[in-house]
Amino acid sequence: MSISQSVSGRAFEFALLQTLHNKLDNGQKIKIKKDGQYDQIKAAYGEVGKVKSTVEYDNAAKDAVTFLIDHEPKLLEGKNLLDEIILSRQSDPHGQTGDVRDIMIQRKSQDWEIGISGKWNNESVKSPRLSSHKCFGEAWLGLPCSGKYLPRMREIFKDNKGDKRKWEDVPEEEKMNKYYRPVAKEFVRELKSLMERDKTIASKFAEYIIGKQDFYKIIGKKNQVVVEGYNFRNTLQVKPTKLPDDIMKISYLPDTGRKPAGLTIVIACNKGWQFHGRIHNKDTRVSDSESLAIEITLEGKSKYLFTHDIQVRMR
Repeated sequence: MSISQSVSGRAFEFALLQTLHNKLDNGQKIKIKKDGQYDQIKAAYGEVGKVKSTVEYDNAAKDAVTFLIDHEPKLLEGKNLLDEIILSRQSDPHGQTGDVRDIMIQRKSQDWEIGISGKWNNESVKSPRLSSHKCFGEAWLGLPCSGKYLPRMREIFKDNKGDKRKWEDVPEEEKMNKYYRPVAKEFVRELKSLMERDKTIASKFAEYIIGKQDFYKIIGKKNQVVVEGYNFRNTLQVKPTKLPDDIMKISYLPDTGRKPAGLTIVIACNKGWQFHGRIHNKDTRVSDSESLAIEITLEGKSKYLFTHDIQVRMR
């Protein structure tokens, strides 16, 4: 039985949450908000445990939390009995508005918080959709697309309702020519148009993809943990991170024929940031599709981004 990427990620979030509680429970007042979100990641941790040992998740979480405590002194600075730490897991829809934090650590009496985005062996940043019914410009960047964008997108998907095939049965060449390339063309054309209308599109795009709030990204692996500090507003105790302010080039990644399939757009920004957007389908049947997914990864990371690698200690 294989474990999906989403289940692995949620299981690691649970390991982080439990480890935070265990290490911060040093006499200060602390609690975990046990709601539906907590139940969800706890269930994922249990699901992984049925297939294999969760020790590698726990070990990675312990080393990551030790790093956080060493760098964020407020985690251990409860001033009095009322100065409570609340640990919680945010709901997934927050990510649709640019808040990518999964685990929240809050001291409400001090109006202080830090967030964590937990990933398990996964570099994907975000996977929104390019839809024939919703303008990505307004949803992602706060700037409406042109009046031509949605009609052009609807034209691409107009015959889908009558196509009962499964996507897996559609030849790759047909997917590419009928869907992937046309959708990519409209997305790139509209993004360039938005760039001409608003010179801050580069920073808005990066904020939507990376995150609008400061946070630590913790990428767990079997023998390694990578901690990245996205510190755009200088609220973390690591060096400041600088957003791009210019999209220098938009191009396409050459097709190597390797998996995963799809068409990849390369968005190169200044200050060392580069994004790859892989356009592909995520539905089961063609008739269900009025959009395509664009899985965005951060392929070029700025020198201004704090990064720390930890070799996980076996326990």
